[in-house]
Amino acid sequence: MKAFLTGSRAFGKPREHSDYDVVVRMDEEEAFLLIGATGHEVPFDYGPHSISLKFGMLNLVVCLTDEAYAVWGAATAEAKKKKPISRPAAIEIFRAQIKKSLA
Repeated sequence: MKAFLTGSRAFGKPREHSDYDVVVRMDEEEAFLLIGATGHEVPFDYGPHSISLKFGMLNLVVCLTDEAYAVWGAATAEAKKKKPISRPAAIEIFRAQIKKSLA
């Protein structure tokens, strides 16, 4: 399994109670086994082929394709170059990466 840290703890200004956003690559079968095993409801849609599962202070961003994982990686790398950045600025970077990947 591949994984990396993203979000405010990777490129922003985390506060004491900021969650840990971890991006992981799983195939769809693994992801839905995890959803079933943890009792999660329908997960939050995080863009094309990505879902979010929350476990307390852990936000697990599950990418169901290599392309989705690459988008998260590229956006996180770009955001890290501008560290520290605000949440709205990070969202714009992610939106631009998603748009670029769909072109």
